[in-house]
Amino acid sequence: MPDHEFLYLSAQALCVPKDKVLIIDEPEVYLHCSILNRLWKKLELCRPDCLFIYITRDLQFATAHGDVDKIWIKVFDGVHWAFKKVVSEELPEELEVMTEHIGAVGSLT
Repeated sequence: MPDHEFLYLSAQALCVPKDKVLIIDEPEVYLHCSILNRLWKKLELCRPDCLFIYITRDLQFATAHGDVDKIWIKVFDGVHWAFKKVVSEELPEELEVMTEHIGAVGSLT
């Protein structure tokens, strides 16, 4: 999400009618991690009437939101979803190991 997209999403979040659900896909993209959580949490504080749903691969972003429900989508085969609610503050070790390898590829030559 380029900077202008964050501004667009922020404006939408502030202007959306009361009691809406806002689904934010990859809120961490193109925002520096030092301000990422503060910006989204500030928006959440401005709109306590809305439900914010974040779709993210960033474990730091997910764990920074400690007082919320977290759902781990384990598998989607195009038809069926396999998901698990994360009930503790710590993410499952299996999820942490998987995310360490996201984007890792072998030699392309």
